[in-house]
Amino acid sequence: MSKYVLLVINILVISCENGLSPNLNNIHLQHTGNINGEYYEFMAINYSSSRVWFTGYDKDSPIYLTSFMSDTGWVSYGGWCGTGLKDVKLEKNEIIKFIARKPNNDYKWRVALLMKNNIEEEVNEIWSPTLD
Repeated sequence: MSKYVLLVINILVISCENGLSPNLNNIHLQHTGNINGEYYEFMAINYSSSRVWFTGYDKDSPIYLTSFMSDTGWVSYGGWCGTGLKDVKLEKNEIIKFIARKPNNDYKWRVALLMKNNIEEEVNEIWSPTLD
């Protein structure tokens, strides 16, 4: 029995190491295609054991941040209209897809969704892997 307790404790420590709850650690955000060199498709999958929430207008219109690596570090930008924004459910094992615009430069870049475990929580940024 003590082996199992130790295993569970180790998993929880690893899951919370980056400051996110275990549920948000199980959100997978990835690039799935280049549409035309300027616009790229991304996909988010909820591999957690329960629903999570993201900020957006609808399932296919999440709010995302764009960030690029400059000579001085990561620079984030973007602006969204607040009218119509809401917390949108992403059920366990559910997938959403969205389109993001690449920054107008040759730096590496990435996008993030604003997510949380429940309505009352503060949002967390869930970042995609870096793209060239």
